[in-house]
Amino acid sequence: MNRKMDHATWMERGRRQKRALRKVSEKIKLGKMTRGPCIVCGLPKTEGHHDDYDKPLEVEWLCMTHHRALHKILREDQKCHDAITGLN
Repeated sequence: MNRKMDHATWMERGRRQKRALRKVSEKIKLGKMTRGPCIVCGLPKTEGHHDDYDKPLEVEWLCMTHHRALHKILREDQKCHDAITGLN
């Protein structure tokens, strides 16, 4: 959790994340959406990544390895941003 993110904001983000994941799962189960291969390496076993939980059906498909790598980069980018803006 971002050190400057208050509990209510963190909880709301979690709710939006769960709603987005449910919507994708529902569409997949109904056959209205299919998982794609990893956009980096082409592996067929993928996870959905959301850049914006308010757009739940806009998903990038990534294998577990590349999904974790992306989130590591995003965390490091946030730390850099916080250091530059004095939020740490």
